[in-house]
Amino acid sequence: MLKSIPTFHRGFPVIGSTRIPYSTLSDLVTDGLDLAGIRYFDPSVHETGVTGVVEFDRYIRAYNRPDVNKRTA
Repeated sequence: MLKSIPTFHRGFPVIGSTRIPYSTLSDLVTDGLDLAGIRYFDPSVHETGVTGVVEFDRYIRAYNRPDVNKRTA
């Protein structure tokens, strides 16, 4: 699940209750890291979160808006 909390990274979407920006997780998946590898670093990340992040990232990139593709904070 993605959340946008103003006190975390100026409202940039993060994974659930973590402070992991969605783009960081999406980049890890794009680079070939699987769920087990991601969970090694943060066990609170679940498969549904990873799937949602990848889908959200594809949606954002489809609009080719670099201002929202990478965190600015």
